[in-house]
Amino acid sequence: MGLIGGFEKEFTLDFTPEYLPRIDVNLPEGTTKNIGPMDSAVIPIEVNNLGNARTTVFFNIENIPKGWTAAVTDDITLDDSTGTLAYLTVKPPKEFGYHYDKKSIMVKLTPARAEDLTNLGEPLYVTIIVQSRGFSTPGFETIGFIGALAIVMLTIFIFRKRK
Repeated sequence: MGLIGGFEKEFTLDFTPEYLPRIDVNLPEGTTKNIGPMDSAVIPIEVNNLGNARTTVFFNIENIPKGWTAAVTDDITLDDSTGTLAYLTVKPPKEFGYHYDKKSIMVKLTPARAEDLTNLGEPLYVTIIVQSRGFSTPGFETIGFIGALAIVMLTIFIFRKRK
């Protein structure tokens, strides 16, 4: 094999790796939340960047049950793998009566390269179950306050009249 002569040459090869849009989602408080019908649930969503570049994660609510309101952080940008929190806020319908509602809300998380937001990854979906249980009296708090104030004023008036 001595017929082929060896050689050495040093050169530089520049390349840009393709974006790897990988994120990890964690719900620190779990996937279910119990609240009263007059309360709102605030659910933290922790997102970790497992990709190879700065990543912007876009949040969208996929389904909102009828009568419920929900809002989520629009987007967050992740520099490294450190977990960053986004928040989902959910409010059940405010109707008079006893409630025992259990609804699921789906949030879509779409990663994108922070330097080129058109370079999107596959979305992840997170489902959170919110249970609203209890008695709701929307608007009646004001009537109760006015009634109590009227009783106090009437008592003061009667007490002064007797003097």
